Amino acid sequence: MFPALPIISRSQLGLTTASYQLPEISALDKVPIHLLAAIYASAFQFVAHDDYLCVLSTYHASPVETLWRMVYELISEEIHSSRLAVLQAALLYIHQQPRDEARLTTADTPFLWSFVGQIVGLACSLGLHIECRMWGIPAWEKRLRRRLWWAVYAEDKWRSLLMGRPPYIHPAEWDVSELDEGDFLVGPRQGFSTLSCDTEIPFRYLVNLARIGEEIHDTF
Repeated sequence: MFPALPIISRSQLGLTTASYQLPEISALDKVPIHLLAAIYASAFQFVAHDDYLCVLSTYHASPVETLWRMVYELISEEIHSSRLAVLQAALLYIHQQPRDEARLTTADTPFLWSFVGQIVGLACSLGLHIECRMWGIPAWEKRLRRRLWWAVYAEDKWRSLLMGRPPYIHPAEWDVSELDEGDFLVGPRQGFSTLSCDTEIPFRYLVNLARIGEEIHDTF
């Protein structure tokens, strides 16, 4: 998900260095089922690049559709008790890859815009629209909350612009400061490194473009 959609905490998965890319089983055991299923479903498109999984997928039907259905059902259950993991899974859900060519050429259904509204509502219920840097919460959570807010913001602005719908998020109703290098740290500030410019910039550029898109939408 990094660097395009940095909505997962690498620190919480134990991915504390650039060279260590696979989380321990003990870390995965702590991830809620709906988020874990969304991560697996998102990653399945890359099985062709793994020698073992590539062969395994040849003899077994793809579990992607089952996984995404599980994600949606669990989100619908868990959305009544707000948690960051529910929002993370929901963001991955709307970014799922189309499973047939027909969906690549058809417009988004009304469901998608309604689901974006649920995501925005969930983000506000979690207080993501409020600047959290002064809060007494762990540093990793502050970074995650800020990245999640800007991911939700970008979804709202891009999809409202492309679908011709009024946005859910309005300028006077949030006060989160712009992303900076500190939002991409891995682990304690004194111990671990940030993302390099090559990996950090894409998401920040996406957010900046979304802000420009909001100005254009407001102008018209």
